[in-house]
Amino acid sequence: MLQHLRIGVSAVAAQASGTRQFAVISATSTEATRRQLQSNSSQKLKVAWFTASWCGPCRTIAPRIEKYAEAADAVTFVKID
Repeated sequence: MLQHLRIGVSAVAAQASGTRQFAVISATSTEATRRQLQSNSSQKLKVAWFTASWCGPCRTIAPRIEKYAEAADAVTFVKID
């Protein structure tokens, strides 16, 4: 599951099978980011993915990381833009 922490962004989509979800979660503060990273709702490994919307290499690698996030059920990716 990819959790995207970015001001003004919030959406949830599911694959046609309905078995796997790709979630985008909005956070507007450092406190919200901390809560997402320290969440006890899941004991899964969390990967903090630091990126910037203006960064060319970040935009290039984004589809790969999102693909990994969809495939890795045991890992939560937290995107911090």
